[in-house]
Amino acid sequence: MTKSTTTSDDLKALLSRDGSNEKDWKRLSKSKNSRDQWVRVFENKTTGAQVEVLEVETGKFMIGRTVSAQGLTSVANHKFTKPKSTGPIETSPAKNAAADKVIAMMLDEDGGLSWREPLIEKAGKALANRFIFAVSKTEEDSEVLFYARIVPMKYWEERKDAYYEAPSPINHLLPGFDDLAECGGPPEWWAITEDGPSSATEMAKKLTKLGFIWSEDLQNNIDAAFTKELKAWAAKPAATASSKGTVPKI
Repeated sequence: MTKSTTTSDDLKALLSRDGSNEKDWKRLSKSKNSRDQWVRVFENKTTGAQVEVLEVETGKFMIGRTVSAQGLTSVANHKFTKPKSTGPIETSPAKNAAADKVIAMMLDEDGGLSWREPLIEKAGKALANRFIFAVSKTEEDSEVLFYARIVPMKYWEERKDAYYEAPSPINHLLPGFDDLAECGGPPEWWAITEDGPSSATEMAKKLTKLGFIWSEDLQNNIDAAFTKELKAWAAKPAATASSKGTVPKI
């Protein structure tokens, strides 16, 4: 008889996407906060890193990171879900702290990008986890081009504005994608102009594999015609089975 996985099992699998060993993660505690939300704390026995995971609502979590040895805390500015819509989630405290600083500097609109380059390099793919996207398309002369609007998650959460117009330092995180602003289009629209995706779902898959997060709210704002398709895709269970031979469930 196949044994079902628990939420903690699924979260350990998710945390191991940074390249760590899933078996190294151990849940230290589970309790409810003042808002009656579940809070789980995990520790990696090899690195000593601790991760606090807040269950915002059923199937949706907010991940925060602590380095207990130094007494420091770095809270990620993103929420994630467990289905296919979740790409790699970075769990390195140093990378996440660097990514948080980059986003804070972007939203402060203080100076250009060049002086942030050391932080951008240090953040790595943790920076992608702080951007959400929505998909749309254009048709011209029987040719269909799917493209994505990519917005800093914190900017969207604070302002509900889908049109962050300043340059975002994410070119290096989007191999094979073209910034349509360089082709005379609006800023922060991205597409694969040569042999690109043939559907909104295919575009979403490519972006989530790179660490970007699909947002239903942003999708409704940008192009609600694709919300139903992408929501159905996002609700499907992860394709990778667990070591026990089951598909992880939350």
